[in-house]
Amino acid sequence: MPSDAFRRHTDRLRAAGAPGSDGAIDQLLDQMRPGDARPAHGAAAPDGVASEAVEVAGRPAEWLVPDGAEDHAAILHLHGGAYSVGSLAAHQALAAHLARAAGRRVLFIDYRLAPEHPFPAALEDAAGAYEWLQAEGPFPDGVALAGESAGGGLAAALLLALRGR
Repeated sequence: MPSDAFRRHTDRLRAAGAPGSDGAIDQLLDQMRPGDARPAHGAAAPDGVASEAVEVAGRPAEWLVPDGAEDHAAILHLHGGAYSVGSLAAHQALAAHLARAAGRRVLFIDYRLAPEHPFPAALEDAAGAYEWLQAEGPFPDGVALAGESAGGGLAAALLLALRGR
């Protein structure tokens, strides 16, 4: 749910006749989000990668585990989509290819999207997933972060937030 401050700002933009304030953004999101079930990168998931649905820090997530993966390391993958589109279904194939290429299990989370969930919602979800992985471990070889597009920015923001702790 958008914050009161976000709503006040949006109401001011609409009242001023700002470009996109006539519902065009909502219409665009409505058009883009139903397509979130299609693979975003046009690739099919590779063979030999098992998928297990889990809930992580209150969010839907998946473990993607390639054949022969050992449990000594994990990758937290954050999908792209400009923080406003994207889903597990849309980006699963890419995350599965990452798991297979790295030979590591990948935790793939469905973080909250804007504008319904403004900053710092996605960062909170990523931090919650990282903390969940720390509790779920041990992963003696560590937890790597990966992300594509906005997910790469989210991974960098997570690193900064973790450093700040």
